[in-house]
Amino acid sequence: AFNQYEPALDLIKQSEDHWQERILRNCLAVVHYCMGNFPQALGEALYSLRLCEEFGDRAREGDNASVVGIVYLDLGMYDHARKHLEAAVAIHQETGSQWSEADTLVYIGLLSASMGRYTSALRYLDRANKIAARIGAKSIVVNAHNAVAWTLCQRNQGSDAVKAVDEAMEAADLSHNTRRIVGEIPGLSRAARATALLGDTDAARDLSRRAVELLGDQHYIEGPEEEIYYTHFRILH
Repeated sequence: AFNQYEPALDLIKQSEDHWQERILRNCLAVVHYCMGNFPQALGEALYSLRLCEEFGDRAREGDNASVVGIVYLDLGMYDHARKHLEAAVAIHQETGSQWSEADTLVYIGLLSASMGRYTSALRYLDRANKIAARIGAKSIVVNAHNAVAWTLCQRNQGSDAVKAVDEAMEAADLSHNTRRIVGEIPGLSRAARATALLGDTDAARDLSRRAVELLGDQHYIEGPEEEIYYTHFRILH
C-alpha cells in the first residue's frame, strides 16, 4: 500500500490538487501508524486535518482527528489523545458517520482503560459494539471485543478473566471466519493472557503460540505487535 501511495502523492504535488491530497494524507497516516512510524503518522494526519478544515470537509476532519488521537494514545500522551478523540466523536455524531463513531469509541474505551477508568471504558466499548453490530461493521465488532478483553485483563477482578477469555475468543473466531487475521492475532493473544490469569498455563501457551505464529506471517496488526510477543514471553516465563 505504501509503495502505491508514494507515487500518487508525487502526482498530487505536481497538480497541486489539495482536495485529493487530504484523502491521500489520511491514508498515509493510517499506513504509517500500522507500521509503527508514529511521528510520520502524526504529521500526515495533522496535515490532512488542516486541509479538511480549510475545505470544510467535516466528515474526513473527524476521521483525521481520530487518527491523531489514536497515535497520541499509543504514545501515552493521554491528554492530547482525549482532546482529539472526543472532538472526533462529536464530529462523527454531527455528520452521522456511524462507522467512524463506533471505531473512535473503541479507542476512547482503550484510553479510559489505560488511565485505570475501567467502568467508563467498558461503557464506551459497549456503545461501540452496539453501533458496529447494528450497521454490520464486523471489523469494529472484533476490535471492540478485543478491547474489552484487554480492559478486563487489566482490571482482573472477580470473574474478569473468565469474561476476557470469552470476549477474546469471540473476536478470534469472528476474525478467523471472516479471514481477518489482524483481529485474530490479538484475540488469541488476549485469550491466552486471560487463560494464564486463570492458572491454565498449558492452554495459555498453546493460544499464545498460535498468535505468535500468525504474527510471523502477518507482520503488522492494528495495534502494538510488541504486546503479542510480551504476552508470550510472560506465559513461557
